[in-house]
Amino acid sequence: MNVKKSLIRTAVILGIALLAVMFGLIVQSVTDKAERSKYPLKYEEFVNKYSYDYGVPKNVVYAYIKCSSNFDSSLLSDSGDIGLMQVSPKLLETYKEELHDPYDAGMLYDPETNIKYGTYHLSKIYLKVGTWRAVYAALSAGVDKVAEWLANPDYSEISDLAKPKLITIPDEDAARYASRLEETAEKYKTLYFED
Repeated sequence: MNVKKSLIRTAVILGIALLAVMFGLIVQSVTDKAERSKYPLKYEEFVNKYSYDYGVPKNVVYAYIKCSSNFDSSLLSDSGDIGLMQVSPKLLETYKEELHDPYDAGMLYDPETNIKYGTYHLSKIYLKVGTWRAVYAALSAGVDKVAEWLANPDYSEISDLAKPKLITIPDEDAARYASRLEETAEKYKTLYFED
């Protein structure tokens, strides 16, 4: 009799554990779906193409689009930046010869053009500053200011073997903006790009 009760008790415990696991999976699925709706993958064809072409991780491109325009391709900022990645007409002029494009500023409302130029811009900054954290800071404070911080051991980790790594962002606005982009890029990575 004790063996029978023990088997029933074990079966009940296993059943409860199985239900708990199933419930956890359902909750996780609903949570992931809700999170994914906040962090969409729009314009995948263009993001995939230009991310690959210019060596910028997809999660970084999506984070920049999300933080710059929340996927509004018609957005025009007070400073004149346009579209998904808030590319300025001046930036278009700077890069269009390098990219061999005949575009004018109005083309920045086109999602493909905007993603192409915005992603190219991210890649160019990365080549100058060496880490995505430094890129994010440069998008707020400027590349020259970040270069100063990278040269200062109070703000960076300087090694003979590699480019300096930005540890502290001394400008509060740039630090906030960099943190926001880092968190958003990490969210995209976790939701879509981790195996």
